[in-house]
Amino acid sequence: QIKRSLLTVGAILSLFLIAKPLNVAADDSNTTIEVADYKTDTNTDMEAVNDALSVAKEQAKEAAATGNSTQIIVHLAAGNYYMKDNEGIVLPSGVSLSCDVGTNIYAADSAKVDLITGTDISNSSIYGGTFYWASNDKDKVKYGVKLTNATNVNISGVTIDGNNKLTAAVKIDSSSNINLSNNTFTKADQAGIMACNDGLITLTGNTVSDISQRGLKFNDCTDIELGQDNIVTHNGLFGIACYSSTIKMSDNNNLVSENYRHGILLDHSIGTLSHVSIYHNGYNDGYQGASHGVCLTNGSSLTMDQCTVMYNGHNGISLSGGKSQICSAVIRNSTISNNGMGNYQGRQVYTEDGCGHGICVSKASTAEISNCNICNNTVCGISVSNKGNAVIHDNTISQNGRHGIGLSMAAVIEAYQNTIEYNHYNGILLSYGSYGNIYDNHSISYNGTVGNDIGGIGISVSSSSAANINRNFISYNIHTGVVVVGGSEWSEYVNALDS
Repeated sequence: QIKRSLLTVGAILSLFLIAKPLNVAADDSNTTIEVADYKTDTNTDMEAVNDALSVAKEQAKEAAATGNSTQIIVHLAAGNYYMKDNEGIVLPSGVSLSCDVGTNIYAADSAKVDLITGTDISNSSIYGGTFYWASNDKDKVKYGVKLTNATNVNISGVTIDGNNKLTAAVKIDSSSNINLSNNTFTKADQAGIMACNDGLITLTGNTVSDISQRGLKFNDCTDIELGQDNIVTHNGLFGIACYSSTIKMSDNNNLVSENYRHGILLDHSIGTLSHVSIYHNGYNDGYQGASHGVCLTNGSSLTMDQCTVMYNGHNGISLSGGKSQICSAVIRNSTISNNGMGNYQGRQVYTEDGCGHGICVSKASTAEISNCNICNNTVCGISVSNKGNAVIHDNTISQNGRHGIGLSMAAVIEAYQNTIEYNHYNGILLSYGSYGNIYDNHSISYNGTVGNDIGGIGISVSSSSAANINRNFISYNIHTGVVVVGGSEWSEYVNALDS
C-alpha cells in the first residue's frame, strides 16, 4: 500500500513537471499565442497582431535552430479589427495566423499598405478570417495577401473582399509550393489571384468572382494545378488567363462560367483540362470582339478530356495561331454544344460573322478531335480555316446551325468513323482550296433543312477544293449525297450513297 501511494504521488508530480503553460495547445506539436494577450489600451488592433507575430517569429526561429517541429500559431479570436495607415500584418516564417469564424479585419480609409505580406518566408499559413478593403485609396498598387520569395505556404478558409479597389486579392511572386484552398476572393480590380515567376501553385475549392478584370492571372508560372471544386465566375475580362505558363485542371467539379470575355485564355501557354465545365462565357453587353469558352493564341497547346463546353458567346474552343506560333490541341471525350447563342439572361453578345462554332481551328493551327459530342452550335460543329489542319474521328457531330464540319481557305482534314447527321446546311463543306481525306464514316446523313435551299448535301466540294471520299455511308440528305462544283476534284471509291 505504501508502494502504491508513492507511485501515485510520483505520477502527480510528473503531471506538474510536464504541464504546459496556458498558451500551449493540447497538441504537443503546436504552440498557440493569443493576440488578445497583446492588446492594450494604447496600441492598435494591428499592433497587437504584429506584436504577437513578432513573439511567434522568435519562437519559430528557436524551434528551427534546435530541430524542433513545433508549429507556432498566432490565434485571432472572433471580432472586428481595424487596420490604419501603414499597419499591415507581416507574416514570418514557420508561423500560422489562425482566425476564428467571425473574425473580420477592415482596412480603414487611411490604410495604405497590403493587408498581409510574407517575404522570404517558408512553412507559414493563414487560416480563416474575412478581410475587407474599405479604403478609398485606389492610387497605389495594393494586395490582400502578398507573397514574395515564399515556399510551403498555405492559405485556407480566407475571404477577401477588395471593394473594387484592391489591385488583387492575392499576389504571388517568385514563390513555390503555395497552396490555396477553400477561399473566397471577390471584387478586386486586376485579379483575384495574380501570380508571376512561380513554381508549383495548387488551388482547391476556391471561389473567385466579380473581379473587374481577370479572375486568375498567371505570368511565367511553370506549374499551376487546380484540383477539384474551384469556381471562377462573373469576372470582367477572363475567368483564367495564362501567359507563358503551364496550367493543369484535372479533378472534378471545376467551373469556369459567366466571365465577360473568354472563360480560359492560353497565350503562349500549355493547358491540360479534365472534368472542367466551361459555361456561358462571353456575354458582355456591347463588347465587339471575340469571346470564347477556351481561347488559344500565340503558340499555345491544349489537352482536353471529359470536359463540357457549352453556351459560350462565340466559339466553344478557338485555336488561332500564325506562321511562327502555331497552336495545337487534343480534344477528346468532351461535349461541345450550344455555343454562339448570342444572348444570356438578357445580356446580348456581339456576334461576328462566322463565329458560333463548337471548335474553330484557324491560322495554321492543328487539332485532333475524338470521341466528342459536338452539337447544336450556332454555325459549324467544327470549323477549319486559314491553313488549319485537323484529324477528326469517332465523334457525333449533329444539329449544328450550318455545317457539321466546314473547311475554307486551304484547310486540311482527315475525318473517319464519325456520325455527322441533322446539321442544318451540309454534313461536310470543303471550300476555297481545302482538302479532305474522308473515309470510313459511320453516317453522313439527314443533313439539310426542308424548305432551305442552302446546303442539304452530305459532302459538298467546291471552290477549287479536293477530297478523297472512301467507304462512307451517305444517306437521306435533303438534296444530294455528294456535290463537286467549281473546278474541284474528288476521288470516289466505295461509298454507300442513298439520298
